[in-house]
Amino acid sequence: MRSLGMSIKKTLMPIFMVSSLVGIMLFVLHWEFIPAGRAYGRKIFTEVKSKAILANITSGNFFTEIPDLLFFAEKVDPVTYQMENIFLYQEEEDLKDKVIFARTGHLVIPKNQSRENTHFKLWNGEILFRQPGNDKYEKLIFQQIDYALPPFDTYFDIAFKPSFISFPQLLSLNKKAKNLLDDEKIDHERFIDIRTEPWERLWTSVICLFFAGLGFLVGLGHFRQSNKLRSFYAFLILLVYFVSYYFLMGLAKKAKVEFYLPFLVSGILLSLMLAYWWRKSRWVLES
Repeated sequence: MRSLGMSIKKTLMPIFMVSSLVGIMLFVLHWEFIPAGRAYGRKIFTEVKSKAILANITSGNFFTEIPDLLFFAEKVDPVTYQMENIFLYQEEEDLKDKVIFARTGHLVIPKNQSRENTHFKLWNGEILFRQPGNDKYEKLIFQQIDYALPPFDTYFDIAFKPSFISFPQLLSLNKKAKNLLDDEKIDHERFIDIRTEPWERLWTSVICLFFAGLGFLVGLGHFRQSNKLRSFYAFLILLVYFVSYYFLMGLAKKAKVEFYLPFLVSGILLSLMLAYWWRKSRWVLES
């Protein structure tokens, strides 16, 4: 192409067209397919992890895998999860202490499609609880109770996870993010995740253009120039980009800088490097 006298603009045109198609394809995938895939993968992981957690419920051992819950059973059937002589202690916000004793029980694990949560069925026991500011315990005797456990996916922090939802849902979540933060339903790091996720999906497509142009221009050079030197330049460009982007993103998640600064600074750096290598390129004609 150089021997035919084609200018750098004409040579770069098909490269930018292909990289634009790749960028558009990435954005389309990020619109719904990739978030849905992440959510499905987390669902499978949660189911496997939940079964692994429940497998730790064994006879004569304290079970502490569930947050704020201490469980003990003298006998546990590993197949049916029938239990005998059960002790259960859980910390709750509205109670200072809550202890449950039961003679027999059964751990009910719902099927995957069931809306029912994992829960204990307990028979013939008593509940001891103490209200805040009161030193005396109150006792409640029962013949049968259902003691529900929270859904296991809550233990893996997927609430308001922006990377698991489609782009339209993400834009809707962005509008509510400030209210969720004020109501303390999310922390500041999750707030930054919600605000930056739309930018990251767009930015993933945009950098296809930058790196396609830089990769082509850095790959060019005088025919006597060493390939190792060009590889070093390419590595240096990647290093500058990733260090600046992730360093600033880390500061943004700690509320040290604005959430859009990593994208702005990275875009300026890539533009400057692209302009430099554009001027540095050596062309035979019409350069």
